[in-house]
Amino acid sequence: MKPFRKFILFGYYLRTKDQVKFDFWLKENELLKDKFEKCIVIDNSVDGELELDQPDWETYRLNKLLCSNKWTMKNALFGIWAVGVLLPQHRKAITVAMRWENSIIRNVAKGSLIKGIYLRAKALSGLGQLFRITRTIDFNDRDFLVLTGVSSTAEILRSLAKKNNCQTVVTEYGELPNSIMVSEGEMFHLSWPSLDAAIFEQFPISEQEVIEAARLVNEMANGGERQRASKQKELSEDLKEKLKNETVIYVNGIHEFASGLEPRTSERSQLFSPTFASNKELLDKVTEFAVRNGWKVVYKDHPYFSKAYHSAITSQSVHQNVLVLKDTDIHEILDVSDVMVSLGSKSIITALAKGVPVCLVGPFTIPKGSITPGIVETNDLEAGIKTLLEKKKGERVNMKQFHTYVARLRKYYLYSLTGNSELGTKTSEQLWGDLSDFMAGRRTRVSIPDDILLHIDKNLSNTE
Repeated sequence: MKPFRKFILFGYYLRTKDQVKFDFWLKENELLKDKFEKCIVIDNSVDGELELDQPDWETYRLNKLLCSNKWTMKNALFGIWAVGVLLPQHRKAITVAMRWENSIIRNVAKGSLIKGIYLRAKALSGLGQLFRITRTIDFNDRDFLVLTGVSSTAEILRSLAKKNNCQTVVTEYGELPNSIMVSEGEMFHLSWPSLDAAIFEQFPISEQEVIEAARLVNEMANGGERQRASKQKELSEDLKEKLKNETVIYVNGIHEFASGLEPRTSERSQLFSPTFASNKELLDKVTEFAVRNGWKVVYKDHPYFSKAYHSAITSQSVHQNVLVLKDTDIHEILDVSDVMVSLGSKSIITALAKGVPVCLVGPFTIPKGSITPGIVETNDLEAGIKTLLEKKKGERVNMKQFHTYVARLRKYYLYSLTGNSELGTKTSEQLWGDLSDFMAGRRTRVSIPDDILLHIDKNLSNTE
């Protein structure tokens, strides 16, 4: 008897703010029932407000941080057993996961031995809970796993799925508003539009699609619906006036753990940024030559990183030339900024939409050299910033190239969360057509047919 064919969603889905993402996957629920005998959601939010109103779906709740799960003796003992039995088969994933947890625990424990021991015990218990859940699910080669984001839990699930020949895709909110990406590989700088940049830049785009992209970019520059609903603070008029007379370098703090920068010992971290191990390292380096050049530095932490992991970057921990902002609307910051420096963040798209150039010191989705002027990718920060400052405000970003890039991203890579079938936008219905082809082995990229990729690749080869 063949095992059940299961569709498995992993990530944040049962929190109110993530309901739109879950609704996106459930839009084609009847199609799911036709293709799979069982549907499962492993939800990251153990305290999520929502209950799954789908009687034919199984639900498991598990925090993506193992040390955030409730400690139980049963889970802890199972965790010890699982490490002993499964470590040889999943050594890389378990090792990265535990290093990840240790990095977080060190930040949270703040030198407290007792708290550190307690959190490590919880992490072991969380590991046991994860393996108990996966043992119940029992991955097989007929299953399909959808992983959300980067986390220690996701690394282990990916390894278990791979061991059992279970097809896996990665999903996350897209770089553009109301969008979602679904990738056969990784996110952002490891996605195919970035890895196959030369091919991606040859994909045909109509003039009308570029116009539609320009309209979207203009909405992003003006704040957009999501930002208008935000409760984040505005800058005071006095501060805005003061900063108008300064050359302002905005250092954009990233979520070090969710982005893959931590744990620093992992291969993913070295790929993400071979030069800087943390937001603080980057900020200190920028500050060093900002002081020398008479520039003002503004820094803002990633909103979730500063709250969840007790970031050490405060006004007291930095040079007096650095203005540390908390809970401030990014649009307000960009309005007074001349250049943004980033290790890699979706905020890069917002900055470019507002005409603020970016000095990028970590990989990102946008292919190197595709927006000039606009983005400089360099480890020589001082030279990179000076290059971006050479042009006058309003001329520092090649908006035509940016609009064309956004048009391609919408048409060939991202899907619309709202299901709107606007020109140049892929819908959830299209996603399921794409996934059906991907699951059947008729394409190697989720969002684009192989024949288009091969045709463009062949044309490029012929012109070289």
